[in-house]
Amino acid sequence: MPTIADNTPLVAFAVLNRLELLSHLFGEILIPPAVREEFLEWGEPRGRLLLENPWIRTIEGFELRTFSVTLGLGEREALSLAMSRQGALVLLDDRKARRQAEKLGLPTVGTLGLLLRAKELGLLESIRHEVGKLQSAGLFLSSRLIESVLRRAGEGP
Repeated sequence: MPTIADNTPLVAFAVLNRLELLSHLFGEILIPPAVREEFLEWGEPRGRLLLENPWIRTIEGFELRTFSVTLGLGEREALSLAMSRQGALVLLDDRKARRQAEKLGLPTVGTLGLLLRAKELGLLESIRHEVGKLQSAGLFLSSRLIESVLRRAGEGP
């Protein structure tokens, strides 16, 4: 199954210093050019991450589609790339983009879902610690979603 990533999940795993978990979960991650540019906007350390992880590949030459909702260029490109790949999974956090993906019949998983998968596979001991680091870094995560994922991971109240 081809796996297409939007910027936020990539940034989240880079912030956690656990980008390799995505490789363990999916093998190869495909990103469109706009996602690559968004990821690189934060400077040199992230540029090295892309060079050091050749399993993150930038794909060009797909048709950029228009959608009925306003999405950022990275999200539009990620969804367009996913539509060009049979059976693609999209790593995506933005609520509007996830709703659009659902309308298109594209399966999605967000950062918290990825952390849950990693824990279920024994790649992480605790999600709670990782969530705290993401919140400290300024990533907005719904408290209701956090509670739900922590409960599913056996770490909830």
